[in-house]
Amino acid sequence: MGLNTTPASWTTSEVVTASKMTVEVKDAFTGIQSAWTSYSPAWTGATTNPVIGNGTIVGRYRQIGKSVDFRVVITMGSTTTYGSGQYAISLPVTLHATGLQLALGEALIGGAAYRLHVRVSPTSATALLYCDPTTAGNSVRAVTNLVPGTFANTHSIIVEGRYEAA
Repeated sequence: MGLNTTPASWTTSEVVTASKMTVEVKDAFTGIQSAWTSYSPAWTGATTNPVIGNGTIVGRYRQIGKSVDFRVVITMGSTTTYGSGQYAISLPVTLHATGLQLALGEALIGGAAYRLHVRVSPTSATALLYCDPTTAGNSVRAVTNLVPGTFANTHSIIVEGRYEAA
């Protein structure tokens, strides 16, 4: 991509050349407008890992400077097994070592949609999935094979967000 990570410091007497404009302007916009890159996210459970079977996991991301945008769609199939314990999804680029970062998601279970809270943790290098509490005022719940509902064939988890890269 040729994206210059440190922009030039221009001086008042400097001559603007085509090559400098390419590096400082065109390459930067090329990075912003470029197609997203596919990646193969791991879907894990804290106790037992789920197995996608004949379902699909599609991951895409783009990185512009230190910002990483990502999107993962997990669609369960008839041979998917759901594991146990809190679900997590691996991320495409190493996270910055400080600070907890957040993303959003949705679980589609049957005809119901559940909002997901996604905690991107530098200590685990994954996106940890949480859902709303069942009672207002309580804390969020970890997403598992049974929470926020029982996952089955054709159900899906969609996660997207932005985080700071190392």
